[in-house]
Amino acid sequence: MKASAAYEAILLLDKRGICLASAPEGLADKDFSSDTTFSGALKGKLTISDAYKSDLLISVDPQSKGWTVAIAVPINGGNDFRGVLMSCLKWSRLQKLIIGVRVGETGYDFVLNGQNQVIIHPARHFYGISLRDPKINMPQLDDAVKKKLPNQRYDFKNIGTGRVDTKLVGLAYPKGYGNFPGLGWTVGTGADESEIVGGHPLWRLLFR
Repeated sequence: MKASAAYEAILLLDKRGICLASAPEGLADKDFSSDTTFSGALKGKLTISDAYKSDLLISVDPQSKGWTVAIAVPINGGNDFRGVLMSCLKWSRLQKLIIGVRVGETGYDFVLNGQNQVIIHPARHFYGISLRDPKINMPQLDDAVKKKLPNQRYDFKNIGTGRVDTKLVGLAYPKGYGNFPGLGWTVGTGADESEIVGGHPLWRLLFR
């Protein structure tokens, strides 16, 4: 087997969830029976997971910290269920795609899962932490996302500059495509107001 550049791993699992073959090599005989996507495919349907951390994938791509989204499909031979083909998306590529575009001088994009936990962010030590956790401490942004507001404005100390500035954040809530209902993620784009408005008197008036 050979994995494409879009995947951390492609796995062939038997009925028990034991890996029979993998790309890259090294995951054979590992037990994936507790994986939610395997459980879904075991019921005979294509299953897409939410973002989650797999300790088994850390050895494959340490940069990903084990984060991935898995896609699993059942393998049938006639009327008999034979196993599951599961692929795990390469998180480092998704991370680069989303945060690779600069917003102003210090702004950035980020992604939250359905529980308002950070799953993509320039500061990777925030992965898996909720907005209300003391390590992030952003209850106002948490409330805005829960209310599905299109934007939020708040004072925040910019880690890069050390200055307290007003942060402007735009929020989007992807709903999936076609028969795929989406994963309940939130995509945000934030930047300091001073970088966006550039001190122009008209912008200052509009954002008072």
